[in-house]
Amino acid sequence: MPKSSLSLALLCAAAGELAQSQTPTPAAVSGAITNSVTGAPIPRVHVVLHPDDQRHFYGALSDGDGRSTIASVAPGHYSVEMQRTGFLTPLDAGANRFFELTAGQKKDLSLTLLPSGSISGQVLDAAGEPMESISVTAEGGWSGMNSVNTDNTGRFRLSGLSPGKYRVRASPMNLPFRPNTAPTERRKPTTPVHTSPLP
Repeated sequence: MPKSSLSLALLCAAAGELAQSQTPTPAAVSGAITNSVTGAPIPRVHVVLHPDDQRHFYGALSDGDGRSTIASVAPGHYSVEMQRTGFLTPLDAGANRFFELTAGQKKDLSLTLLPSGSISGQVLDAAGEPMESISVTAEGGWSGMNSVNTDNTGRFRLSGLSPGKYRVRASPMNLPFRPNTAPTERRKPTTPVHTSPLP
């Protein structure tokens, strides 16, 4: 092999080894997700890792034992988001939800979700008849304000509520235009009648 070709090959090999040495070893995050009230594991929780740069997202579903594992995670600062119908993230979960990963680190998290509540009922008018398309709003707790409309039987269900006291009120929906009213009867213009005196 010519000397120049050998030198080029050695240079390329050295550059490859340098690039590999500069690439950080991926980290991994695993954890168990449990019910904060019963302590039971929660399956099928969508776990998402959000980095500070918001360019790459990592996600996984928890298994039957409530455990999830996300491998090949780049080092950096992350926050954890958990999504599962019927559950909320507790307010005191902040300590576990924000952390830093170093190269090659295997971090194990212990996470909890809070079961959400619901309010259901029926809206009736003064005559005891069900009222359809009535807006029902629940205000209170720390999950914000929730609102739904009654169905054709006047029933409603407000779900995804955090623990706390609520004020429930019902009001008619705002119509985008004024309701139609019965047209008023217009009097027809009277045609003048010309008469002549009798002979």
